[in-house]
Amino acid sequence: MVIQQAGGEVPEADLAGHSAPRHWFWGPGLRPGIGLPMDVPGVNRPGQRRSWWRQPWFRLLVYMVVLVVLVGSSAVVASVVGGPDLLERSSVAAAMTVGPAIAVLLLGSMVLERRPRPVEFDPARIGGLGAGLMLGTAMMLVIFGIIMALGGYRVEGTTTGYDYVGAILLLGVQAGIFEEIVFRWILFRLSEEYLGTWLAMLLSAAFFGFVHIGNPDGTVLGGVAIMLEAGLLFALLYALTRSLWVVIGVHAAWNVVQGPVLGVTVSGAMEGGWLDTSVHGPEILSGGAFGAESTLVAVMVCLLLALWAARQLVRRGLVVAPVWVRRRRIREMTAG
Repeated sequence: MVIQQAGGEVPEADLAGHSAPRHWFWGPGLRPGIGLPMDVPGVNRPGQRRSWWRQPWFRLLVYMVVLVVLVGSSAVVASVVGGPDLLERSSVAAAMTVGPAIAVLLLGSMVLERRPRPVEFDPARIGGLGAGLMLGTAMMLVIFGIIMALGGYRVEGTTTGYDYVGAILLLGVQAGIFEEIVFRWILFRLSEEYLGTWLAMLLSAAFFGFVHIGNPDGTVLGGVAIMLEAGLLFALLYALTRSLWVVIGVHAAWNVVQGPVLGVTVSGAMEGGWLDTSVHGPEILSGGAFGAESTLVAVMVCLLLALWAARQLVRRGLVVAPVWVRRRRIREMTAG
C-alpha cells in the first residue's frame, strides 16, 4: 500500500519505520505531516485514529504487567528448581530481568505495534552500542578525574578477589538493558506519544531518579542528582538517536567504569572495584556512600551533554510536540 504525499508516493512501510534508511547512530526524522518518530506504530497519515489497543496508555499498561509477571514467574521457577541460593547468583539475577525485558520489547513490537523490525533495536544499528560504551566511559573518567583533582577521591592502590564477572552482569548487562527498556523504551517513548518530548523527558527522569532512592545507601540527594543527570541525558539521547543500543551502551559503561574499574560506589548499591578508591570531603564533592552520581561534578557534566543533545534535537527537527499541539496543527492545516 502507498500513501499519497506532496511530492510523490511514500510506501506505508517506510512511514512505519520498517524499510526507511537507518543510520547506526542518528535517528530517522519525524514522519512528514504527522510529527511522530519512526518508533510510534499505527499512524501513517495526518489525523488517522488508532485502535484502542494501539494507544500508548494501553501498551504501557500491557508491557509493565507482562514484564512484572515474567520476572516474577522467572524468580519462582528459579527458586523452585535451584532453591533460594540460585537467586543470589549474578548470572541468574541478570537473566531473570533481562530476558523478560527483551521478550516484552520484541513481542510487543511484533504483536501490538506490528513492527517486526523495530528501528530502535535493529541489529543493523548495533554500532550504536560501541558509541554508547565509549561515551559512557569517557563521561565517567572525566567525572572521576575532576573529583580526584579537587580532592574528593584518592586512589590507595588496587584490590584482589573482586567479583568482576558478577559486577559486570549486574551493573552492566542487567542495569543497562533492563532499565533502558523500562525507562526509555516503555516509559519515555510511550509517554512522548501523548505528552511530547520535553514533558516525557521530565516524567521519565523523575521516575528514574525516584527508584534509585530505594537503594541500600540511597538518598534524596542521590535520587535528585540521577534525575538531573542520567534521567534527562539518557532520555534526550534516546530521542536524538531512536536507538536502544546507544543508551544501553552509555548506561552500562557508566556503571561498569564507575564501580568495577574505578572502585566508586554505584548508586548507593554496590561497592568495590579494581581500584581501591577512598572518599574525602563533603558529600556534594565526593558523593559519600551513594557514589559519584550524587556529586555536583557529575550533574554538571551530564547537564552540559544534555544541553548539547537538546540543541541537536531542536536543530534536527526531532522534537515531538504534545498530542494537543499536533491535533491543533492538523486542524489548521486542514482548514487552510
